[in-house]
Amino acid sequence: MCQFTFPFSVSVETLVENATNAIAKAGGSLQGDSLNGKFSVPTMLGDVAGTYVINGQVASFQITDKPMFLPCDMIEEKLGAMLGKTPS
Repeated sequence: MCQFTFPFSVSVETLVENATNAIAKAGGSLQGDSLNGKFSVPTMLGDVAGTYVINGQVASFQITDKPMFLPCDMIEEKLGAMLGKTPS
C-alpha cells in the first residue's frame, strides 16, 4: 500500500515514546518496542493501520490498511508531523 522512511536523531526509546503519545492523542494506539510494532489511527474517512521497523536511526513504516480515498502522501505528511520529521 504505502511505505515511508523517516531518519531520526533522538534515542529510539524517545522516538517510540513520542510516537505512542502522538498516536494516542489522535485517538489511536501503538503496540511495539524499540525494534518493531504496529499502530492504528482513526481518521474521518476510516482507520489507518500499519507496522513499523526501526533499523539504526531510521524508522520504516508500512501502511497495511487505509481508507480508499485517503492518499498515501497525506498519510505520510501526517505521520511525519506526528514524529516531527520530513520523509526521506
